[in-house]
Amino acid sequence: MPTKRKERKATTTQIYVERLQRCLNYISGNLDQPISFDKLAKIACFSPFHFHRIFRGLTGETVVDLIRRIRMEYAYYLLQDQQKTVTAATFETGYENVESFSRAFKKHFQLKASAVKKLPALLYKPKNSYAVRLQLNPLTLIFHPIIGVTNMKVRIEDIKAHPIAYIRHIGPYQEVGDTYRQLFGWARTNGAMEPMPHIYGFSWDDPNIVSASQLRFDAAISLPKNWQRKPDQPIVTSTFPGGLWAITTYQGSYNKISHIFQELMGGWMPTSGYLPDSKRPCLEIYLNTPLTTAEPDLLTEICIPIKKISKK
Repeated sequence: MPTKRKERKATTTQIYVERLQRCLNYISGNLDQPISFDKLAKIACFSPFHFHRIFRGLTGETVVDLIRRIRMEYAYYLLQDQQKTVTAATFETGYENVESFSRAFKKHFQLKASAVKKLPALLYKPKNSYAVRLQLNPLTLIFHPIIGVTNMKVRIEDIKAHPIAYIRHIGPYQEVGDTYRQLFGWARTNGAMEPMPHIYGFSWDDPNIVSASQLRFDAAISLPKNWQRKPDQPIVTSTFPGGLWAITTYQGSYNKISHIFQELMGGWMPTSGYLPDSKRPCLEIYLNTPLTTAEPDLLTEICIPIKKISKK
């Protein structure tokens, strides 16, 4: 008889796989159309931030890479098996013009699209190692999910709502240092340093899908209980988004934090018994500071907002 842990793992994984399969069905049915990443996230019922990391964790590819690969494989079939023209293959795979299609095709196959018809049949075969494979007649994407194994130690913690102050930084995450200096300068002159505040970072965007210049990050600190003072811009006072969090402690450079988020979202989450809470951003809690700590010794709690899976 299966254990409760195995039952929970199977049920949780099934939910994640079914949601991604809906996205794959949409992709295969719309290869000739622009595909909105935000729409895919909505189909999967995940926030864009969570969706892209979960997608990569279970498929082994980013959304962008998978769509590009499937379009190229389908184009090869159209050109060789269906004897379509390059122009026809261009528009049936969602490209706006022959030039952009031809560049993408040559980059993918190291071969000109116009040369495919002259080649022996079945010269190209997709790798069997892909978790998502193109099936023709009918056009379908077959999904064999990657169920990751992680040794990551994760705890579940209910963090209560409490007052915070933050400054929104827009730009590369690694350039947020000046924003924190500005925030702490305000805190020191306004009596917000006693007791010593918790230092937070709320990341709203995945740097793998959003350009560095557009990344949104809230540099934040906790405020004393019953804080009432209203600061001037760009300081904003608000409330910490309380609730359940999946937390793992990471030691090392801040530059690798995105990889920890990926492992947590793509490896741990699909078998965890929880779903990501799309209403709250991801969180970093800094347990020490690079001002007084060597880079290899930096400690950061990487936190994913979660919710229990409904029994309905």
